[in-house]
Amino acid sequence: MSKRKLQPTVQEQLQAGLESKEYLESLRRDLAGNALFIDTTAIIDYHDPNSQYQERIQDFLTRESSAYVLITSTYVVAEAVRRFVKANEHDRFEAPGKKRGAELGLYIIKDWLAMNKVRVVCVPKCVFELGAMCFEANWKTDGWTITDAISHEIIRGLGPKQIVSGDQGFRNLGFRLLPDEYFKTRPPRPTLTAVDKALAAVASLDPDERQVLRELLQ
Repeated sequence: MSKRKLQPTVQEQLQAGLESKEYLESLRRDLAGNALFIDTTAIIDYHDPNSQYQERIQDFLTRESSAYVLITSTYVVAEAVRRFVKANEHDRFEAPGKKRGAELGLYIIKDWLAMNKVRVVCVPKCVFELGAMCFEANWKTDGWTITDAISHEIIRGLGPKQIVSGDQGFRNLGFRLLPDEYFKTRPPRPTLTAVDKALAAVASLDPDERQVLRELLQ
């Protein structure tokens, strides 16, 4: 029995690219070139009372729903619903009426998408194949998933590289994350230079000064 090849041939990649381009051009015309993609993290933050971004993402979608055609994919919806259904005891995801777990998942599918005028794109095989190649090319990106990679290809084919998401992986690949508030409130990580300077400053203190600093930090 011959082994099935894992990697697509160059010809297969070109064919997937051509079919995907044709599909996405058709979708772009259908959406009047004004689509804004919603990622899993945005749907989760929207329904997480413990998230510091819940109010921001809710306000953003309310404001922008008239300016854009909001879209997402079947993969994103499945990923979000799975997260709600598989929530652990520390999660507090909920919808109006205290809907949680599977009930929250059904609410997303049957009500939330329609209420927010979010159009769900059913991803064809050609776009999935491009997403699979994108996933392979960026698998070292922290937290990068096949769903992220498919979303990447959809957005790249539709126009501006922007997404309603708090996922740092998209930012690392050059996307603008919306709303902008997702990162305005996140303190920047200290650079190695800053850390070195702080360590050097502590090292220069005499023993009495170090003791005072230690007491202040306790």
